[in-house]
Amino acid sequence: MSDHNPLGIAAFDIDHLLLSASDLTGTDLRVDLNRWPAYNALWVSILEAVSCNGILPMLFCPLTRSELERANEITQAQLHILLLDCSDRTRRERLEGRNWAAVRIDEACEDARELRETVDFRLSTDEHPPSQLAREIVNWMRTTLP
Repeated sequence: MSDHNPLGIAAFDIDHLLLSASDLTGTDLRVDLNRWPAYNALWVSILEAVSCNGILPMLFCPLTRSELERANEITQAQLHILLLDCSDRTRRERLEGRNWAAVRIDEACEDARELRETVDFRLSTDEHPPSQLAREIVNWMRTTLP
């Protein structure tokens, strides 16, 4: 740990490598559902590599409980899940602001409903400013992780 990173955490967004991985595979991974398990496995490998260096990795991603269970099968680490959520209305507004097609917005809202039904711990991005969310995430990590 350093003064710059006193908690020893490395945070990643699953979309960070999306364009590069799409270029590598020659397909658009945003819509190629058959390649999502391999993309998830790539991230598990990255998280393990970070962890081997004594840094606690955190991945922001929309994994379902079954995807998390599959990921846990291929790693020595124990992965935990926390849902950062918002209302469907907020989700629609945010995605419309990014010029998403209506059908993709509907799919995103359906995915969010599925996650709400399967993930035990959630934080609402509607109700908390980013600084408070960050504190809540750190508190969750301290109480959940070994």
